[in-house]
Amino acid sequence: MQYDWILDVLADLRGFARMNGLAELADHLDQATLVALDEMRRTHGAPTMPDAGLNASAKPLPQKMT
Repeated sequence: MQYDWILDVLADLRGFARMNGLAELADHLDQATLVALDEMRRTHGAPTMPDAGLNASAKPLPQKMT
């Protein structure tokens, strides 16, 4: 997908924050990832969700429960 790179960047930042004791920043980056995924889903179809950590691979995004 055109914007998958942003998920990789957010995952790298989140992993760095967690490894360096920046828990609140990591939580905010989790929220930013969810916002990005939601916007990508609405505009481009179903994206993937990156694993936590540096240089993590992506896995399928779980479906939202409503």
